[in-house]
Amino acid sequence: MNSEKNVKLSSWLLLIILTLIWGSSFILIKRGLYDGNGNEIFTPQQVGALRIVLAGLSLLPYVILRWKEVSRKEIFWLVLVGFFGNTIPAFLFAIGETKVASAVAGMLNGTTPIFVFLIAAIVFKAKFSNQNILGILIGFIGTLGLVYFGNTEDISIGIYSLYLIVATLCYGISVNIIKEKLHDVRPITITALSLSFFIIPCLIYLLNTDFLVTLRDNPLAPTAAGYLLILSVVGTSLALILFNKLVKNENVIFASSVTYLIPIVAIFWGIMDGEILSPMQIAMIGLILSGVFLVNKKVQGLE
Repeated sequence: MNSEKNVKLSSWLLLIILTLIWGSSFILIKRGLYDGNGNEIFTPQQVGALRIVLAGLSLLPYVILRWKEVSRKEIFWLVLVGFFGNTIPAFLFAIGETKVASAVAGMLNGTTPIFVFLIAAIVFKAKFSNQNILGILIGFIGTLGLVYFGNTEDISIGIYSLYLIVATLCYGISVNIIKEKLHDVRPITITALSLSFFIIPCLIYLLNTDFLVTLRDNPLAPTAAGYLLILSVVGTSLALILFNKLVKNENVIFASSVTYLIPIVAIFWGIMDGEILSPMQIAMIGLILSGVFLVNKKVQGLE
């Protein structure tokens, strides 16, 4: 009985830590893209590539130590996790935040459980209760409302919101792969190896842009790179280790429900940075958060 309580407490603690880390990641992306006056420092593609390179390099010692722990079949799944769970979202979120406010980006991140649910149900044939489904639908309605009420005079905001939604679809794919195909692999191994496959491609891309010139000539570039270093090491490497551990300890719906809580932190940082949210956007995030209580029920086939 005591051990069950300890496990549950540790899972909630992991959820809170991840909320704080990932909720702060959207403002860090913004700080990597622009200076305080809204002038571009690095391109979104450079931000995405640098994020993967720095995160991968920070875990390189674990790659050397843990490489022999995985089979050839598991390497295939690890590549997919690196592609869908890390690399593609890193680029898409940076691109999306060129038009979408960081607070709204954090809110749209709440679509992840929707795609976790759909992929688990369609691909892995998991069974869900009516409460699970209702919670997902409530979250989905809230997400659509965020896109609708955030798309004022600038139609491109709605278009760029799709980049963020596709990124969360990628997260949904990655979460299910980890739970279904990599359940015997340690979280640190999953994180380190999945990132390592994309260090060299991203580094090659980065060095073929004007990244080094910008870093040398723009006096604000080192500070922006510092924000991205924090984002990479803490918001990517450390957070992915904690998240993968949470996925292995609990069902994937509970783990992905961190995305319902992330907007609270993202909104805080957005307001601190001068971003303005409409009352309807706040109402929509309230609708999304209300779904977490229905989503966090036992999901058959995903325990």
